[in-house]
Amino acid sequence: MNLHQHTLVLAAILATGLGVSACVTSEPRPFDAQRALADVEKQLAFGPRVPGTEAHRRCAQWLASELRATTQHVVAQEFRLVPPGDSVSPAPTDTLTHWNIIAAFNRESTDRIMICAHWDSRRWADQDPDSARHRDPVPGANDGGSGVAVCLELARIMGESPPPFGVDLVLFDGEDQGRPSHPEEFLMGSKWYVRQAPGYRPLAVILLDMIGDRDLGLPREAYSDTLAPALTDLVWQSAARLALPAFTDSIGGAVVDDHLPFLFSGIAAVDIIDFSYPHWHTIEDTTDKVSAESLDQIGRLIRELIYYTPVEDFRAASRVVPPQG
Repeated sequence: MNLHQHTLVLAAILATGLGVSACVTSEPRPFDAQRALADVEKQLAFGPRVPGTEAHRRCAQWLASELRATTQHVVAQEFRLVPPGDSVSPAPTDTLTHWNIIAAFNRESTDRIMICAHWDSRRWADQDPDSARHRDPVPGANDGGSGVAVCLELARIMGESPPPFGVDLVLFDGEDQGRPSHPEEFLMGSKWYVRQAPGYRPLAVILLDMIGDRDLGLPREAYSDTLAPALTDLVWQSAARLALPAFTDSIGGAVVDDHLPFLFSGIAAVDIIDFSYPHWHTIEDTTDKVSAESLDQIGRLIRELIYYTPVEDFRAASRVVPPQG
């Protein structure tokens, strides 16, 4: 059975379910923000995770290995794409291998949520103040690395303390390789995932992107707030109960991100993102711009949502407002 077939089998299992939700079998330990920060550093140690590079391949192997240490239900969903060109170079003609890396916890539960992030880093630092660096790859500490690090530490917690309902951690590839004038070239991994698993209907998708900034500020992302208002309320209300200072009860910008393929498929999805990050798509997106305190806020929030939010609350928050126009 090849990796694509493995993915279809996993999607079918998750869509049909094998039983009912379980109870929390043990009190989950606290989120270890220092270990999450070390996972950011580890990702950058491979080099920029640009599809088609050795750093990308080696990081994919490491991510899958880290997740397999927490659950036996891990699949690397392989897909191939021709990457876009840029303003100087024409589009390449060779396809490049990409991987969405999927880990399932409490797979027997019919009630499921997804926690996700993208793990690739951008091939061009096209927002760098120095135009001479625009062809250099982005290190991707916060833009990609921070969300992945939180997911890895959550996986370790769930491996030790099974969650009370199903949780799928998905690390998307090919999110950040498009040209600014071609939005259709972004989000390739999440688009691929949704197309390949039409029967997978989680109650909620929670996306973590650029959540490690030392000066973290998290308004409600506009697409999330408009199309999945109940889920956005649930997440921001949980943050308020935990008194997490980064979360503000205001509406931010509308961000093209990996939650959109789910929203447009009628699945409630929310993007937790600080799009005011000043080092976005620059060569300065390095580990020193990420703080354990910011990672801790997100880790504590998702831990709270997984272990202490009744699944009925996710069911009630699963409605999607159809997009207008």
